[in-house]
Amino acid sequence: MNTVAFFAIVLAAFLALIGSAVSLWAVWKLEKGHHPYVGTVVFYAEKIHDAQFWLLSFASAVLLCRLVQNDFSLAYVADYTDRSLSFFYKITAFWAGQSGSLLFWALCTVVIGLFFAKGEFYQRLSHATRLWYLTFFLGIMAFFCVLLCAWSNPFEPVIGAIPADGRGLNPLLRNPGMIFHPPLLFLGYAGLTVSGCLAPAQALASRGSLQEPNWILGCRSFLLSSWSFLTAGIVLGAWWAYMELGWGGYWAWDPVENASLVPWLFATALLHLRLAQTRSGLFVRSNVGLAGITLLSAFFATFIVRSGIIQSVHAFSDNAIGFPLLLFLAAGIVVIVSASFVMPTGKTHLPNPLTKEGMMFFFACGCLFLAVLISIATFWPVLTAQGGGNQQGLTAAFYNRACLPFFTLLIWMLSLCFGFKWRSGLYWNVIGWILVSEAVQAGVLYFVGYHNLVALFGIVGSIGVVIAVIWHIAGSIRTPEKIGAACVHLGLGIVALGIAVSGPYSTDFESTLERGEGVGFGQYEIRLDRLHEGQTPEYIWIEAGLKVLKDGKTEGFLTPQRRIYHSWEGMAFAEASTLFSLGTELYASLIGVEDSGRVTVRISTHPLVNWLWIGGSMMCFGAFFWLFGRRTGKAETGSEC
Repeated sequence: MNTVAFFAIVLAAFLALIGSAVSLWAVWKLEKGHHPYVGTVVFYAEKIHDAQFWLLSFASAVLLCRLVQNDFSLAYVADYTDRSLSFFYKITAFWAGQSGSLLFWALCTVVIGLFFAKGEFYQRLSHATRLWYLTFFLGIMAFFCVLLCAWSNPFEPVIGAIPADGRGLNPLLRNPGMIFHPPLLFLGYAGLTVSGCLAPAQALASRGSLQEPNWILGCRSFLLSSWSFLTAGIVLGAWWAYMELGWGGYWAWDPVENASLVPWLFATALLHLRLAQTRSGLFVRSNVGLAGITLLSAFFATFIVRSGIIQSVHAFSDNAIGFPLLLFLAAGIVVIVSASFVMPTGKTHLPNPLTKEGMMFFFACGCLFLAVLISIATFWPVLTAQGGGNQQGLTAAFYNRACLPFFTLLIWMLSLCFGFKWRSGLYWNVIGWILVSEAVQAGVLYFVGYHNLVALFGIVGSIGVVIAVIWHIAGSIRTPEKIGAACVHLGLGIVALGIAVSGPYSTDFESTLERGEGVGFGQYEIRLDRLHEGQTPEYIWIEAGLKVLKDGKTEGFLTPQRRIYHSWEGMAFAEASTLFSLGTELYASLIGVEDSGRVTVRISTHPLVNWLWIGGSMMCFGAFFWLFGRRTGKAETGSEC
């Protein structure tokens, strides 16, 4: 069955290549004026699209069965599962490794593509647009399948004797966040494929004489859902890092973290510019290029994670697929540039920059600037190693200095945007009220001790966003669509507030304690109450029971652990513990245990950190509420923001 599943992927690759090539040939014949078989080509290319779904679903089902059944004759199963692994983490192993995650991404892409192809909007497209779309979409599917066949085969057998047990899933990935974090990112990447293929397809098919519904309307639901999936994946990844890595932070500017943030920034810019296009006819050519670049940014993220050229804590070290990915990116850039230049420019300039369209343009430019800056900084180690030296990555301090001021500026723009009108200027009274209130907030916060200027302006801007959105909700919001949009922006303001406070104002210390001994930490006393150990089928553990007292009263317990997994002997993993609070949360990790029973612990405080997860959840649910507030394809008024 493993061999059959592999040949299912081979067949999918062959069919996708044939479908893409024949669709391109039909486009060429159509442009020459010969079109007797165009409808037939479209029909069979769509059937090939359907076949991709069944073939990749079959291969995915076989791999899942092999993971659950502990079929260690497959190298992938032996590398990422063992007999003691629970059922849910065996499912998680599907996307834990390179080949499995590529297969999962391909499956997500074909499923979302099928949703689009079976929808009403697709059926209203011309044959020429469909052919271009199928050329690009099936070309991407062919690329996925060729990678899976030639460079990253999930059904590769074990060389030599079949092991009695597998190595098991990386202990860092045995966390509820990792069950959902990668699939959400892959769903987000997959959803970008629709707009990334349809925008250049319609541009090349229409050549400026559009006689069918604009792609910007048909892709709305896919863009919003993709953005929501990416947001959820990033927030879950940050929560996983906070809970699992034991250092107390949630964002270290690791290349893999940056790789997920860059597509999110591109998608955020595209969402705002598409709204300006539907409202005012602006940015027609720019949006075609941006849709394609947003899709390519997802593959760029994959290149960072999987090429092996950048060292990272949780990147894949195998560089076999790096060169094919680089070729794919180069080809994609050629297609996007070509498609952008055949589109008419539409309105070439903003009639008045001090309008809501102008604010969306400047906000999108800020997102794009940050995406490019983070991409260059992430690739900096590669540039520094060109002379033969070692890679020298930029530190988190550089990213904080370079990026956080611009993120703060974006938050301030968002706090002011409700004072701008579509096409016709400002509500001066609203702008004045917002600026005065933010100036007062800044003065009060500085007086009470918030002297870090970037954090101060971030806090003030975030509070401004929250107040402005609540005012907007109370004053003019009546529809589910507007409520969803307001919820997204309110959630972003809350996330920004959590970052602005929890980042620079967290505190930490390390201490070595004996049983019964306590140490003061701010307004708390941390006392080692107990130390005990045990084991499960997966690992052995030792746990420090820390009693937290405040003014002599018990506030709760912190129970950090050190774990040694049976299949990863010799490596100890930290399991952090928190004392939940919507204000200042206490966080503890167990650093080490001496033979005498003395333990070394790291204790830290993180003010407002849980508001990141609350705000992130609001952004995701708000996006879906926004999504279902309006049927795809109806005319948009642009009143969502």
